[in-house]
Amino acid sequence: MPKLSLVAELHRPSWSPKEKPVLEPEQIAKVLANIPDKHIPVCAVIAMLGLRIGEALAIKWNRLDLDKRILTVDQAFSRGVLTTPKTKASFRNIYLPELLVIILSWHR
Repeated sequence: MPKLSLVAELHRPSWSPKEKPVLEPEQIAKVLANIPDKHIPVCAVIAMLGLRIGEALAIKWNRLDLDKRILTVDQAFSRGVLTTPKTKASFRNIYLPELLVIILSWHR
């Protein structure tokens, strides 16, 4: 019987995707009520849309259509540089909840 290579004999850890925790609306409201006003828009975007921090930090007003309630995600901020998002699937248009439109309009 042929001997297996050392690589084939190594233990390979198993991996399974884990469900990410999601904040309830009441929890989001508590967080937003306890942070400085200048941080509310970016924290609301991250909490309500599930964007990566770098995607949220790269948002520009010309990528938001508040009338149509659409955000175009096509940039990310990483290590001090404005770049493209991590994956092709990260390029997307996201529908904005009404509360987020109100928050962003107030901030603008």
